Amino acid sequence: MYLAKITRLIVQNIRRNLGHFSMSAIGIIIGIASLSFFVALRNGVKVWIHSEDILPLNKIEVVPKKTSIDGPIEKFKPINDDAVKRMRMRPEVVAAYPKMKFQFPGLARGGRSLFGQDIQIEFIGDGIDPKLVADEKFKKPLAFKDYWVNENPKRGCRLDKECAAGRACNKLSSSCAECESDADCGAKKRCEPRIKMCIPALRCWPKDPHLRRQDGTYAKHAETGKRIKKKNRYHGDCWAVSDRFRCDAKTHQCTNHCTSDNQCGRYYYCDTKATNTCYHAVPALVSKYIIEMYNGNIAPGRNWPQINNFVASQFFGLVFTAAIGDSVMGAKRQDVRVRRIQLVGISRKAINLGVTVPIGYVKRWNRAFALRDEKGILPSEEFKFSTYSSVVIWVRSKSDVSSFTHFAKTLGFEQQDSAAEMVGNFIDFVGLLLGIVSLVILIISALNIAHTYYMIIADRRREIGVMRAVGASRWDIRILFIGEASVLGLIGGTIGLAIGRSLAYLVDFVSSQYVAKFMFKPKTYFDFTWWVWVGAIGFGVLFCFLGTIFPANRAAKMQPAHALVIQ
Repeated sequence: MYLAKITRLIVQNIRRNLGHFSMSAIGIIIGIASLSFFVALRNGVKVWIHSEDILPLNKIEVVPKKTSIDGPIEKFKPINDDAVKRMRMRPEVVAAYPKMKFQFPGLARGGRSLFGQDIQIEFIGDGIDPKLVADEKFKKPLAFKDYWVNENPKRGCRLDKECAAGRACNKLSSSCAECESDADCGAKKRCEPRIKMCIPALRCWPKDPHLRRQDGTYAKHAETGKRIKKKNRYHGDCWAVSDRFRCDAKTHQCTNHCTSDNQCGRYYYCDTKATNTCYHAVPALVSKYIIEMYNGNIAPGRNWPQINNFVASQFFGLVFTAAIGDSVMGAKRQDVRVRRIQLVGISRKAINLGVTVPIGYVKRWNRAFALRDEKGILPSEEFKFSTYSSVVIWVRSKSDVSSFTHFAKTLGFEQQDSAAEMVGNFIDFVGLLLGIVSLVILIISALNIAHTYYMIIADRRREIGVMRAVGASRWDIRILFIGEASVLGLIGGTIGLAIGRSLAYLVDFVSSQYVAKFMFKPKTYFDFTWWVWVGAIGFGVLFCFLGTIFPANRAAKMQPAHALVIQ
C-alpha cells in the first residue's frame, strides 16, 4: 500500500468511528491538559523563586565560621582583603563583593512627605565598595560614593593618642586635626580654624549677582557671551566649585562653616548639632526586597500608598535623618552622631532589610563606636572596622556552587544558611507528584484506548480479513491502526495543551485581579517552554500508540480465512 492510500483509509476510519474515538480522546485531553498545566506551573514557580531578587541558585554568601556550643572551640578567622582576593581568583566566580555590617545601634527618622508624618525605625544596614555598583545607573546628579573621605579629615578619633604626634583629636568632628594654621596646608589652601582641616583657598563676591571665576573675571555663556547668573547671590561663587562651601561675607572667602541648611548647596546639609559644617548626605541604596515587603505587608495594613517603579524613582534624592548611636532597644549613647542619609537608587547588591552605604562610612562609624579603654581601641574590637562580615559570591551556574563552597571551607569559612536549594527541591517534589497524577490519567486513558480498539477490531474483523485477502501485509494492518491512534493522540494532545494554556491564563488573570498583592508577586506563575509544548503533544501521541500497539498486533496476526468466517 502507498502512503496516500493508507492516509485516506485512516481518515475514513476516524470519521466512521468518531464517536468511539471522541470518548477515548477525552482521557488523553484531560491528561495532557493537567500534565502541561502542572509542568508549566512548576517551571514558572522555579523561575520566579530563583530570580535574582528572591533566591538565586548561583548566589552564595560566605561568612566566618560559627563556633558550635557543644563542639571544639575554634579560633575566629575573619574575612580580610586577602581572602576576598583569593575568592575572586577562582575560575567559577563571576563577581565577589565584601560587605561590612553596622556594628552600632541607630535610629532613622523621616518620611513625612510620603506618609504624612515622620516615622522612626531602627537604622540597620551594611556597606559595600562603590566600585561594585559603578556599572549601575543612578538618577543624575545622584551618585554612590564616599564624599566624606574627600571633604573631611580622613583620620577618625576619640582620643588624642589615636592621632599622629603633635595632632589633637577635634571633639567636634571626631577627627584628627589636619592643621593649626594656614602654614600647615599646601599651596592654594587654608586652615579652617573651627574643625582644623585644610580647605581650598577660594574667593567669593557675595554682592555680585553674576558668577565669577577665581581670577575675578566673569563666567559667560559659550553661545550668547552673556554673563552667567549665580544660583545663589551670596554663595553661588563657592557652590560653582563645591556645594559644601558657602561665602563668608566678612572675609570674602569660601568656607565650609555654616549655621543652617540653606547655606549649603544641593544635597548638602549643615551639621548644627556638633561641627556647624556642610556635609554631603550619605548616599544609600535599598533593595527591591524592602520595597516589595512594604507594598505587600506594611502599606495594606496602614492604608499607605503603594510604591511602584515610577513612584520609587521620584523618591531618589529623598533625605532622612539617622541618629547613629541611638536606639529604641537599649540605652542611648552619649556620643550620638546625627547624619543625613540620601536614597540614590535601588540595587540587587543592597541588603534586603536596611540600607547599603559606601563601605568607607561604615568603617569610620564602626571604628568610632568600638569599645575603648584608656589605651585606645580594644584589640578584640578591631575586627569591626578592619574585616568584613561576609562576601557575596556570584558563580557561573548552580553546578559551581558545590566546588566553591568546598573551597571556602578550605579557607576556614562557611556558606550562610540558604533556603534556595531546599525551596527548589520542594518545588521539584511537588511538581513530580502532580506530574505522576497526570501520568496516571494518561495510563488509564491508554488502557481505555486499548479497550476501545479491541472492540473496533472485533467489529472490523471481516474488513481486516478482506484487506489481508487482497494483499495487505501485517505491517500494513499495524500501520493503519497505529496511524489512527497517532492522529487521535495528535489531536487530543493539541486540544489538551490548549486547555492547559487557557487554564494558566485564567489563573494569572484571577491572581492579578482578585489576589491581594504580596512580595514579588509575579505577572505569571507559568513558564510554557518549547519542550513543554513539544512534550505535551508527544506524550499524547505516545500514550495513544501504547494503547494501540497490542490491539494492532492482534489485528495483524489474523488469518484471512479465519477473519472472513461468519461468526
